[in-house]
Amino acid sequence: MEAFYTYVAKVNIALGIFWLFYHFIFLRDSFIVLKRVCLLTVLFLSFSYPFIDFSLWVFQERQLFWINYIPIWEEVGIVPVIPIEEGISGDHILGFIYGIGVVILGIRFGVQSYQIYRFIRKGKVFVDAGVRVVSLERGMAPFSFFHWVFLNPEDYSDRERKEILTHEKTHVEQWHSVDMLLGEVLCILFWFNPFVWLLRRDIRQNLEFLADRKVVESGYDRKNYQYHLLRLSHQSAAAQFINNFNVSQLKKRIIMMNKRKTPRVGLFKYALLLPVTLGLVLVANRQTLAGMASVVSVSEGKVGEKMMVKGKVTDEESNPIPGATVVIKNSTMGTVTNTEGEFALNADPEAVLCVSYIGKEIEEIPVKGKSGKEIQVTVVLKSSPQEMEGVEIIGLTGEKKSVTRQLAEVNPEFPGGREALKHFLAQHIQYPAEAREKNIQGKVWVQFVVDEQGKVMQPQIVKGVDPLLDQEALRIVKLMPDWKPAQQNGKSVETSFLLPLDFSIPVKQGKGIIVVDGKLMPEDFNVATLSLDEVESITVLKGEKAVALYGEKAKEREVLLITTQKGH
Repeated sequence: MEAFYTYVAKVNIALGIFWLFYHFIFLRDSFIVLKRVCLLTVLFLSFSYPFIDFSLWVFQERQLFWINYIPIWEEVGIVPVIPIEEGISGDHILGFIYGIGVVILGIRFGVQSYQIYRFIRKGKVFVDAGVRVVSLERGMAPFSFFHWVFLNPEDYSDRERKEILTHEKTHVEQWHSVDMLLGEVLCILFWFNPFVWLLRRDIRQNLEFLADRKVVESGYDRKNYQYHLLRLSHQSAAAQFINNFNVSQLKKRIIMMNKRKTPRVGLFKYALLLPVTLGLVLVANRQTLAGMASVVSVSEGKVGEKMMVKGKVTDEESNPIPGATVVIKNSTMGTVTNTEGEFALNADPEAVLCVSYIGKEIEEIPVKGKSGKEIQVTVVLKSSPQEMEGVEIIGLTGEKKSVTRQLAEVNPEFPGGREALKHFLAQHIQYPAEAREKNIQGKVWVQFVVDEQGKVMQPQIVKGVDPLLDQEALRIVKLMPDWKPAQQNGKSVETSFLLPLDFSIPVKQGKGIIVVDGKLMPEDFNVATLSLDEVESITVLKGEKAVALYGEKAKEREVLLITTQKGH
């Protein structure tokens, strides 16, 4: 849901920026056909640019600032707890208010659509000037909707009727109703954004410019037509999303009909849409760009003295391993594999690559090649009998100079330490209901960056289980407060951190062993009697560990260890 909110925010920001750009750069142009294309284009760009992700294209090669192994953080066990009633949150209130706005505008849209349907159903239909015309009641403003034109012929002289039909026929033939509906749907979805309403107004106004121009180009007297518009200004519209002959802002329509053509050199202004769109894309990818800025090229000396090593890291079943560390032995140069397990690295012709990953044996791969050439390697990592005892912390530097291997003075730390992190996760993480129903469980490894200010950035799944659990893991990491950054030589440095989250579903009630604050609970103990606010942590023991602590009765049963606030 958080990703959806982010997407909506990006779309609305773009709509506001594009409207400001249109209003101050293009609004007064006489290129009304091009302006229609421009308005539809900015709608498309606003909805599509958030999907452009540089991180899928950029192949980053990183220099390791320092490498240090620290004791691994305890795996955080996450088990589903029977939901309890919760109070109304701020998100619920905002969602409720947003929903009310959408419902009200949606109902209005439905009522107006039904009104048009009634006109078609009950009105007299005839063909005039090659279009189907529906007769309206007297005193109603003429309008069009898709291939229908609505007017009362008795309200106008023969000349006025022909002017109206020419105007509305333009709307019909150029499918202006599509533009109108897009503007209306936009206002229903994003009613809270004032720029959306301004965009809809400009879309409607420009369509009227197009139809007015067609009337004038068809040979009708310009002044008589303008007086005709003024005489009809008192008539009411049947709906808000139709192409209304007597639309408001007549002054601007009359000014546009009398306006001199904009010099063709003004067409070049429309090319400015490209840098504006590029700017939005760059801002949306600021984290990726920040990572690129921090990269130090591993190439030192002359380019010809190095060779390019490209490769792929997989497991024994040929599955790609993202997030594996590839380091040149006896150097501070290295990189990390991308989502497809691929990497690229500049190295000396006689270099040896050290490839490592959590739970896998370290592989050393000699690379033999020639300077200035490119070679391909494939690395298969075998499962390690025992999981690694540490997390590899990689700091990045933007300084373009040689650095030497050093040990970290102070590692990054969650505010309050390890226990505070466990408490934070216990209070905020939620086992997805769908995953619980489908019995989806497993360990999710989340990698994220703690920058110099302690902010948690660029969370990504290094090793996932299922999209449901992966998304929840990412959500909880994004909620984290600022950490205490790592220290090197008395200065804060940016580091990468790896956190394991173990999602586990305990056995059904009555079939497992439940221990609360070290006390064995009776068989009929109901976990639902514990409030989420009381729970400090939950751990699930299985197999040999469970048998060692609780005897043979735990051989085929899981042990649920619950620590409460009181027992902590």
